[in-house]
Amino acid sequence: RNTGNILYTPADGRMYLIDHSRSFRTYTGRPRSMKKLKIELPGELGKRLEALEPETIREVLSPWLQEVQIRALLKRREKLLPGSE
Repeated sequence: RNTGNILYTPADGRMYLIDHSRSFRTYTGRPRSMKKLKIELPGELGKRLEALEPETIREVLSPWLQEVQIRALLKRREKLLPGSE
């Protein structure tokens, strides 16, 4: 993500993330700018990510994504889960 893909509403200061196209790339590694960062998910987010079943993800996303994109997304999900490093 870059600063051009983050929008703010002046009235309430809400942040909106746009352009999620890189979310569906087939590369499973971290972007160069994030390789050295330690990533920790807040407890609830980690639990919810872990609870997502791969078959459910496939079922929901298959109308829009190719299988190779889904596999890459699942691999990145796996890397984010606790104890994966």
